Amino acid sequence: MRPARWERLRQALLDASGQASTVKDIAAAARLAIAGGHKESLVRTRVGQEAFRARLLREQGEVCAFTGPTPADALEAAHLYSYAESGEHHEYGGLLLRRDIHRLFDLGHIAVDVASGTLDVIPSLHGYPCYAQLHGQPVAVQLRPEHRVWLDAHWLGKRPRA
Repeated sequence: MRPARWERLRQALLDASGQASTVKDIAAAARLAIAGGHKESLVRTRVGQEAFRARLLREQGEVCAFTGPTPADALEAAHLYSYAESGEHHEYGGLLLRRDIHRLFDLGHIAVDVASGTLDVIPSLHGYPCYAQLHGQPVAVQLRPEHRVWLDAHWLGKRPRA
């Protein structure tokens, strides 16, 4: 840990606020001038998520199911259903997706039209070439019947109207 340079901090705070003069004033100004930091909180952690991802990597390889070959470090294990509701890792209930694609899938902005086996991207994303080019493209992995059931439910239940 580096030693604090109090005079430089005080001067920076004086420059920023123009009025800090005591240690109490400096601390108050620092709280206002320096946003960020950390807080402690209790969180729920998904039990078995690492094993779920490892299984998907073994089965599917380093491939984003929607965009194709992708480094493993950029892939997430995406549930095709609401894990928050069930709390279970269903066999064949997941695909590997890039982080950005996973988020857009969870929001319903990207979905799979199971009837055609192609990706559907909502119109509001068509202004972004990397997502617009996915619209109408086939899924990059072989889908099992179980995947199709989950993807069809996603298609019917999560499509926003944007």
